[in-house]
Amino acid sequence: LNEERHFLSLKLGIKDENHLLKFLSFLGSNDSIRYDYGGSGQQICYVVLNSVYFCNKLLEYGIFQGKSMKEVPCYFSDKDLKIAYFLGLLDGDGCILDTGISFVGSYETCSFMKDVMSEFVVYKDGYSYINLHDKFHNDLYVFSLHRKEVIEIMYNLYYDKLYTLDRKRQKVITNYKRLGGI
Repeated sequence: LNEERHFLSLKLGIKDENHLLKFLSFLGSNDSIRYDYGGSGQQICYVVLNSVYFCNKLLEYGIFQGKSMKEVPCYFSDKDLKIAYFLGLLDGDGCILDTGISFVGSYETCSFMKDVMSEFVVYKDGYSYINLHDKFHNDLYVFSLHRKEVIEIMYNLYYDKLYTLDRKRQKVITNYKRLGGI
């Protein structure tokens, strides 16, 4: 996000190009996807959107230039928006594991992830099974949740959402099938 020049650049690995296509389609945009190589030498795809309105809305929600790993999460009262935001964070900086989920971010964002999952996890004997680890590097924290039930919870959150990252959604579905779902 460039706040002064009012443009947003979204960059993804080439394997997630379809996500940018879905995003442009959602916006009704004629912009085209561009291609380049990232700092690690891997091919990336990206779009650049020029919109004062769009940039101002992102700023209003706490999205600012250079915010990665410094963000303070948006707390939506609407459950559907909260889940969409949660899945977006997980798609962006999280990991779908064979046995659960993991996320790296600021303390505030990891706490948000924990709070959202707390709404879905069934507690046993008063123990939450949800981990928010201490700092592991600079100001980064890790949120993780590993239980068989998590796969079913994630399946129920992901399965009908068209705006999620395809490869992470597919990983959730594959894990759910492997554990006897569907």
